[in-house]
Amino acid sequence: MRQFLLSLIWTLVISACLFLLLNQIAFGVAPNKDSNAVAIATSVTQNLLTIVAFLLGTSSFIMGLSIQNSSRLTSTMNRHFRILILAMVIPSVVIIIYGLVLVGSALDLGDVHYLLLLFALFVPAGAILFLLNKLHTSIPETENK
Repeated sequence: MRQFLLSLIWTLVISACLFLLLNQIAFGVAPNKDSNAVAIATSVTQNLLTIVAFLLGTSSFIMGLSIQNSSRLTSTMNRHFRILILAMVIPSVVIIIYGLVLVGSALDLGDVHYLLLLFALFVPAGAILFLLNKLHTSIPETENK
């Protein structure tokens, strides 16, 4: 339980750092004549999509490794895989919500596709969390084999 709380705190710290970094990117850009809130929101959304794709792709890869080797892994190793996957999926969900707020606050009709893409990113994040839950319930909690 203590390790879970430490990993949860660590995930929250990483999420807060990413949130502050994204705020700096979003609002630290000096506007010129041609830029406006929509242009800033569009460029930040592209960066958000890149970060989320990296986090979800990496967590999917790690999930695949843990599923492939689930019979050979100890319970401690399975727990570490779960923590590692959650450490990537939870910040990506926070970033997706941040992107939705950012795009929704400065929505232009031409940028609706960013909004749809951000909503669509909940599907792989939810699938990873669903599979992680199913994998957690299907693997018995035994000590080292």
